[in-house]
Amino acid sequence: LRIDAQCADIGNYVIKEPFDTIAAIGLLMFFPKEKALALLSQIRHHVTEGGSAIINVLTDATTYMGMFQPDHYYLFGKDELREHFSGWKILHEAHEDYAAPEGTRKVFSTLVAQKY
Repeated sequence: LRIDAQCADIGNYVIKEPFDTIAAIGLLMFFPKEKALALLSQIRHHVTEGGSAIINVLTDATTYMGMFQPDHYYLFGKDELREHFSGWKILHEAHEDYAAPEGTRKVFSTLVAQKY
């Protein structure tokens, strides 16, 4: 199994080559909407045919905001990942809700999709 691991500033990183699998776990929501969606688009366009994308984000049902810089985050809609991966085979989709500090909630969406 070939793994190409890189340490990079994802805010400035550009995916330059195709990959069989690209994972973004708990990452995209820490950017403003425009940048988060641009990164998601890069991921979609750089997964090879038959390859997979694994994405996990917080959704707009999240009430715990203590981890975000003001105006520097994007909470995805509950079904937004599925919409962005329309035309792909959805291998796994989950929506999970966890208790957070001060009676708040962290609500995640996870999607594993295969490109056809």
